[in-house]
Amino acid sequence: MSVHKFLVPGENVVFQSKKLRVNEEGDYDGYVTNRRVIFVKENKVQEIMNYHISSLSWEKKRRFGKGSLVIVLLLSLIAGIILGILGVLGIILIIIWLLAKKEYLMIYGTGRQIKVEGDKYALEQLMAEARNQMSKVVEIPERIITPPISERVIIKEREIVKVRCPYCGTLADVTLNKCPNCGAKL
Repeated sequence: MSVHKFLVPGENVVFQSKKLRVNEEGDYDGYVTNRRVIFVKENKVQEIMNYHISSLSWEKKRRFGKGSLVIVLLLSLIAGIILGILGVLGIILIIIWLLAKKEYLMIYGTGRQIKVEGDKYALEQLMAEARNQMSKVVEIPERIITPPISERVIIKEREIVKVRCPYCGTLADVTLNKCPNCGAKL
């Protein structure tokens, strides 16, 4: 699946990785762009903008809980008794596999989290490049909006003529009949 149909003008892919599991679903392709981290599977997209990412963390978890481990050990012990040495080797391999921890990348931001599993080296690169892009400041050019001519306000100047009151000397508009200070007829 090509990511280019999901990109916006000015968005460039700086890292890509194939065959990832995203939130427990397989076969995603992962991309880090100068604007976001995006995961694409056919026409399904999961994304998070770089400026919305609050943290990236490398996490580890056991493959199975302790209860599952006990059941598998009992079954392996029974198989070991029946099969002999091959059974004991099988038990050892199963125990090693069960005790191994599963590692994955968690991306946290704006009320959501994305769990990404896959090749450890590819996930480490994805994490490093996402951090690098997060640290870059995205400049958004200012848009100067000029209102249409019909919406512009046109102020007409007018001349204001004042006359002096003959009684108190206060300046008053020529349109007034009485002095605003003493009330005398103008």
